[in-house]
Amino acid sequence: MFGDLKDRSEVEDEGEEWDESMVLSEETLNIEILQIIVQNIFRKAQVEKEYTIFYGDICEKMIKLELSLRNKKTTIQFMKQSAFRKMLFEVCK
Repeated sequence: MFGDLKDRSEVEDEGEEWDESMVLSEETLNIEILQIIVQNIFRKAQVEKEYTIFYGDICEKMIKLELSLRNKKTTIQFMKQSAFRKMLFEVCK
């Protein structure tokens, strides 16, 4: 879904220099794969009700990962801008 992107800490841990072109953007985000992932998580959460909390945790981690790859803090303001979160809400309608 996010390609070969790494967040700033991963790049620095590997001893490389951070390049702003490595930041996740709307152009590098694969919308088709994102839709499939969101639909599968939502469908499985509906079918496997005993794992609903687990699927909620996955969604939270996906949003935080996306923000990390966009080089943004995990604040409520930025979480509302998450493409994963927006698509999840669209599926929930």
